[in-house]
Amino acid sequence: MHMSKLKKMIFVFFTILFMIVLIEATCRIVFYCFKTSRAAESKKFWLFSMIRKNSNKNPHYYSFPYLPYIPHQNKTPNTYTNSKSFRGYEFNEKKGKDDIRIFCLGGSTTYGYDHEIESTYPYMLEKKLNEYYKGKLKGKIEVINAGDLGWNSMELLIQMSVRCLQYDPDLFIFYEAINDCTPAFLNKDKGVTVFEGDFSHCRRKLKPQDKTCFDTLPRWLDYSALFTMVRWRVLLDTKFMGLVWATQAGCEKYYPVYNNENFVTLEVTKRNLKTMAGISKAHRIPIVYITQFYAEDHYKKGERRCFLWSYPVLTEKIKEIYQMQKQIADENPDWVYYIDIIEDMKPYSTEVTDAVHMTIKGNDILTELMKKKLIPVIDTILLRKAEEKQ
Repeated sequence: MHMSKLKKMIFVFFTILFMIVLIEATCRIVFYCFKTSRAAESKKFWLFSMIRKNSNKNPHYYSFPYLPYIPHQNKTPNTYTNSKSFRGYEFNEKKGKDDIRIFCLGGSTTYGYDHEIESTYPYMLEKKLNEYYKGKLKGKIEVINAGDLGWNSMELLIQMSVRCLQYDPDLFIFYEAINDCTPAFLNKDKGVTVFEGDFSHCRRKLKPQDKTCFDTLPRWLDYSALFTMVRWRVLLDTKFMGLVWATQAGCEKYYPVYNNENFVTLEVTKRNLKTMAGISKAHRIPIVYITQFYAEDHYKKGERRCFLWSYPVLTEKIKEIYQMQKQIADENPDWVYYIDIIEDMKPYSTEVTDAVHMTIKGNDILTELMKKKLIPVIDTILLRKAEEKQ
């Protein structure tokens, strides 16, 4: 009798174990089908959990005096940001006398929220430029990531003039377009009827209550794909994605319909780009406008839904921004440069994970192309520096 109970207990135990393994395997397959993984979703959750905890200690931390929000300061190596709130490793405030310092201005494609530091395009670009100039340059080339999620030309103008100039830059790279286009469309059905020139109509301050019940649970639970999936589905990419950044990037709150009826203006973008060019000229620091690559045919290839392809008018507005950039560069040939990479990148549209965000391979291809087109600009900077020394 005792042996019979023992056998039943063993049978039940192994049945439960089998079911757990089966469910775990199924969850991992589901993650794979969604082109993600348990580890990737866990990493993403704890990144935003850290931000939530810091914001709850000080709910105004992300309400910067000039910027609506900035990256959190980190001091741990190989995390998302450094102690100066720039994405990447630490750098000295005082630049080496023979060094070239470049600041990359942009949104999430520059910041690289879904990549390690080494996989972001500014880091890759720095590595490639230093390899090229090895033996040709006494100092080194520093490429600093000055982007953040959802930032548009307004935030980048402030970032450039308030936070970057103090670090003695030699060149600015501007790589952004879509974050200026999306706020230019309103959704009157949701009560957003007025376009604000400072883009405040699509921004909101972070609230302390944007925390979740998952923030205090032990991290060893993350080893379970089932637990990760339950958390993933409960949160639905809301409380730990858009909201924690104190922003509704691109009017994310109401998902406007991108048509001519809802379109307002791109004149603010034009003004911001012109102001950047003016700052660049006044401080004798060149700025390069690089067209932000987007995979217009991405949805046709059967990957994740690409809203750019769904709304052709949105891509038309992105192209208008490129025309603005080119016109400003033509008007200021000594200090403003325009680099068009769209056609060169089209063969690699499969390396875009959604509309504009690159895979690691995509960033590698992008930075190789950037490097080749930036070399003449950097050579001009070096020539000017040599003339100034004489």
